[in-house]
Amino acid sequence: DKISRIQIIKTGGTALGEAILLGTNVLTAREDDSVGKTIVLITDGQSNVGFNPKDAVDYANSYGITIMTIGIATEKGGTFAEAIAISQLDQKTLLAIAQSTSGSFFHAQSKEQLEAALIDIFHSEQRKIGIESGNYLLLFAVLLFFAEWILNNTKYRIAP
Repeated sequence: DKISRIQIIKTGGTALGEAILLGTNVLTAREDDSVGKTIVLITDGQSNVGFNPKDAVDYANSYGITIMTIGIATEKGGTFAEAIAISQLDQKTLLAIAQSTSGSFFHAQSKEQLEAALIDIFHSEQRKIGIESGNYLLLFAVLLFFAEWILNNTKYRIAP
């Protein structure tokens, strides 16, 4: 139902960086950390205005946000969805955004492919899980220290 309400309007450019920043800020403002935080970015991948997408992706990564990208243009370029806009797919950028945030890239050239991509994303259980390895390494070092002390002070001691 939401897909049928999407409208394409004439605009002066695509601001991928701002979209990622806004999505990250909206998701980080939520109090509920029990659900995964994912941005679904539907675009041709060409960022020609606004904030640098790479910096925006770094910002999203700092908050553990996953970005799923859906490319909706063709690689050769042309008009789409009966609009005047001419768009060419920048698959390399969309793939880089998705991979750097542990997300996935989808290429949708039709309404059916877009619906299938969205269904895949909504049923995905892909989430980032942060692991504080510092505590585990400290515990491992302490265990090694005690093992070494026990071996040096028992019958397993090599030199007298």
